[in-house]
Amino acid sequence: MRGKKLIKKFKEEFLLSDKYEYEIGKDDCGASLEVMLPREHAKKVRKKVPDWYKGHRTIIKYRIIIKKEDEEDEQKL
Repeated sequence: MRGKKLIKKFKEEFLLSDKYEYEIGKDDCGASLEVMLPREHAKKVRKKVPDWYKGHRTIIKYRIIIKKEDEEDEQKL
């Protein structure tokens, strides 16, 4: 199954948001389906989706966003 179709089926099957970022990757361990989402959604989505989906390892990731104010405070130290 091609990448775009796989992602579309994955989103439909697990009722995931279009706002998340999806990516198909490949490394030494095989194919992966990666989902980038807000930190507060990660725990819930990890419970919802399986570790493997149609031969692709599923990876749920989130970004930690540091506000500019926090960066300035760190530089003062």
